[in-house]
Amino acid sequence: MKIVRLVLVFALIGVARLGYGQPRPVVMAHYLPWFEAKPYSSAWGWHWTMAHFNPDLVIDGRRQIASHLYPAIGPYDSRDPDVIEYHGLLMKLSGIDGVILDWYGASSLYDYPLIDQATDRVVAEARRLGLKVAICYEDGSVQAQIDAGTLAANDAIARGQADLQSVRSRWMADSTYLTLNGRPVVLNFGAVRFKTSGAWALVFSGFDPQPAFFSEDVRLAPTALGAYPWPPMWASVGGVLTTERMNAYLAEFESRSAPWPARITGAWPGFHDIYAEAGVHPSYGFLNDRDGATFRE
Repeated sequence: MKIVRLVLVFALIGVARLGYGQPRPVVMAHYLPWFEAKPYSSAWGWHWTMAHFNPDLVIDGRRQIASHLYPAIGPYDSRDPDVIEYHGLLMKLSGIDGVILDWYGASSLYDYPLIDQATDRVVAEARRLGLKVAICYEDGSVQAQIDAGTLAANDAIARGQADLQSVRSRWMADSTYLTLNGRPVVLNFGAVRFKTSGAWALVFSGFDPQPAFFSEDVRLAPTALGAYPWPPMWASVGGVLTTERMNAYLAEFESRSAPWPARITGAWPGFHDIYAEAGVHPSYGFLNDRDGATFRE
């Protein structure tokens, strides 16, 4: 599971490098539509509480939430039309071209149906505002279903196929869906269940054209055109990821990805999870935002 309040901005580059006179890359924001909040919902969802914090408790004008950072509008509900419009307008004003929606599939496990509903509403609002959308598929949701006993391991590929066909039928035909050279863009956060190029080739069987697929950090070639970077919190030492180590990771990623058919580059403001304080599991580490310097770099 990812940090709750991590915001990333991705740039899709369809050539090895950009020079003067070339079009600027498409800039997309990674978006987590998984929040449930009162009064839109009847209860506070896990991502605000982590079964530890109580948002009904207000201290110095702020609700107690599962985050070190506090939203300017307070804890919000991802299905609230006013919130979705607000986020979309912020992206428009910021020069962001669209949103990459973190999606857990079409199963009924956990809060996946709520995430699916929110995703559908964000796509509709993006269409109204003229923003692009793409899906980042969480194949860890397939493993979660297996672990929960609601899906047989032998049916994992079929579940992945059904999920991606759902994306295809519901959103990919829309003009707002992001494409690269006529191919719909799909990202994967993981890989957790589908760890090889061959597995993803099976998941995408039946697609024509094949998606422009991007895996996390490591390109799963040849099915994946490229990959995208993510904060390398695994490189933390003593619970801290230094700026120097982060920059070394990014430089290595840029060098390694230069020959690929396409790549997605990334930027993030910092990393500060609250899992340890909530008693969920140990922290993944801390990356100092340095008052905005990390994001600017």
